[in-house]
Amino acid sequence: MYTLVQGIHVVAAILLIMIVLFQSEEGSGFSGAFGASMSGGGNSGKMFGKKGAAGVVVRFTAILVSIFLLTSFSLTYMVSKGLVEVDGVRAPISSNQN
Repeated sequence: MYTLVQGIHVVAAILLIMIVLFQSEEGSGFSGAFGASMSGGGNSGKMFGKKGAAGVVVRFTAILVSIFLLTSFSLTYMVSKGLVEVDGVRAPISSNQN
């Protein structure tokens, strides 16, 4: 289970990095990467709707952030409860060390 959540976490992180790098501050964003600008977008309105690709990218970014946060919390919970084996030994964190 830990490996599955960890794999989803890594994939979400890589996709999140890629989608953030595609976005632009000028407003052209993702559609600008494919040669269409927001002012004279050509066929981008037909493919993505009136907002262009910006609405799709924002929604996809929000979904990726949600997945990343959920997997982060899940991984932290698994490690803190001792559900994960570290170096072949399942060792929960104990507070009474002598």
